[in-house]
Amino acid sequence: MSTSPASTATAEPDPLPVIELAMAFYGSRALMSALELGVFTALADGGADRSLLEEKLGLHPRTSQDFLDSLVALRLLTREDGRYANSALAERFLVRGRDGYVGGFAEMGSASLYPVWGKLTDTLRTGEPQIPAGSNFFEGLYQRPEAARKFMDAMDAFNADIAATLEELADWSACATLTDVGGARGDLAARLVSAHPQLSATCMDLPGVQPLFDERVGEAGLADRVAFHSADFVHDPLPASDAFIFGHILHGRDLDQRQDLIDRAYAALSPGGSLFIYDRMIDDNRNTKALSLLGSLGMALVSRIGSEYTPADCRRWLERAGFEVVAVRPLAATDTIVVARKPA
Repeated sequence: MSTSPASTATAEPDPLPVIELAMAFYGSRALMSALELGVFTALADGGADRSLLEEKLGLHPRTSQDFLDSLVALRLLTREDGRYANSALAERFLVRGRDGYVGGFAEMGSASLYPVWGKLTDTLRTGEPQIPAGSNFFEGLYQRPEAARKFMDAMDAFNADIAATLEELADWSACATLTDVGGARGDLAARLVSAHPQLSATCMDLPGVQPLFDERVGEAGLADRVAFHSADFVHDPLPASDAFIFGHILHGRDLDQRQDLIDRAYAALSPGGSLFIYDRMIDDNRNTKALSLLGSLGMALVSRIGSEYTPADCRRWLERAGFEVVAVRPLAATDTIVVARKPA
């Protein structure tokens, strides 16, 4: 019996995913512009027609319809009877000033990362970062107040979720002192201290961060319980503490510095104390978490030593220092957290 060509033919792959990936920067740039224009915040109080949005946002009639309808197609806006409104996704995450606002990622990308990613091919050929020789990306960022604020907005976007996860993973009632290494403007430390009256915290970070720290902690009314310690945590001693947090810290260091930081945390921790490490870790098989793998390339663009790493890598460093690893789990939208305990 013969087999018909139709039954043996293999379907040709659809090129659309490749084309969409090649042009993904279209949507990224549209989101950045929408945030710069304040689209989602303007619609937080309800829907509006195109003419009203043109007036409120300063949009030109030639481009406004295509722009707003693009945001509809990207599922960031809805449109009904000519009126535009925030989608549930935008209402939850893209209205400025609300807890959980993640627009800071796009704003940080626009201000600091978008230009340098255009030089990825150069880094792939040379292994060199695409920032001026001898400069430090983060120190340079902190010298530009508006860029620094956008960076902090991005870094703090998931702190409510992170604080809730930390509550699940440790008995904070037994903890009197916390050190958040690279704690930035103190948002996470402030959340934890607010929930636990016996807890005080120290945030270690570079001097340029302190004005933003003073602002955030002052607004929370916690200046007497959350202190800023101006230091280079790569070289300066870590204070004695019942708990340490290394959030988005190790990915900016080389292998020797990572092990040294973990070793020093072990030495400074109280017996039975905990170390919490979270980063945008790569999956152990290195084949599924595209954002983490691309993020590792992003570190190469701005640093001579930074890269993402796997939970298995982290476990190895911790166990080498003497820690017991007690939990590894997803965290917020993009990260993985590893929890380690110093034996009592």
